[in-house]
Amino acid sequence: MRFIRERFSKCSPQIEFFQHSFNHYSSWLLTSLGFAYLTYLN
Repeated sequence: MRFIRERFSKCSPQIEFFQHSFNHYSSWLLTSLGFAYLTYLN
């Protein structure tokens, strides 16, 4: 159990970076989709 926790703490920064970039990308995608949808409606 401790071995797994140590490995996870070693990989933790990469996982945090991946989550941060994914959140940023998904929010940008949602914004662009909403903008395209509004322009399509108008």
